[in-house]
Amino acid sequence: MTISVDNASMNDKALNFLIERLPNIYDGGKHFQIRCFAHILNLIVKKGLTELDDSVQHVTKTVRYIKNSTQRISKFKKCIEDSEITIKRFLFSDCATRWNSTFDMLKVANELKDAFYKYDIRNSEYRSDLEKVHKAVDFRTCAGFVEFLEKFKVKTKSMSASTKPLAHLFFGEILDIDTHLRKWQAKPAFKVMATKMRSKYEKY
Repeated sequence: MTISVDNASMNDKALNFLIERLPNIYDGGKHFQIRCFAHILNLIVKKGLTELDDSVQHVTKTVRYIKNSTQRISKFKKCIEDSEITIKRFLFSDCATRWNSTFDMLKVANELKDAFYKYDIRNSEYRSDLEKVHKAVDFRTCAGFVEFLEKFKVKTKSMSASTKPLAHLFFGEILDIDTHLRKWQAKPAFKVMATKMRSKYEKY
């Protein structure tokens, strides 16, 4: 059998304790501890997010600026309505400890980009309050990040299922992540980010 745990030091000690006491364990326990697939994906993506583009930072600051005031929120909701945007979601704040929150924030912000443009036109203090506001190129870059990270979001969800067997899926999923990283390494704008993620991927 195997046991899947994250890489906390206390888990290593506990599993080493078991390995020493279990009789006839396969290959001396070399394969007893299996890393959690979703946890590894989290580590890979977090490594990549250390190389976030300036465009992502601009959009992040803009989202926080609007969400930090009830008055701004009301004005932005009016801009959404006047832009005839049909999606029901509102601006999503990211969280430093959850990479998928950054993905969700960028995806929603990109879907609401027309409301951002309208908000900029209607509120003169917007540009003076922020050092730099978003441009069209920032949203195009963020759309690229969303496309790149979507794969990891889907994989994390599918491999975190608790009501179906997953062991037979791991190898194919691991190869798919490898192919995905290689593809994006070939794109100049994502080369550094994807390369860092690949180094973490190969470590595990």
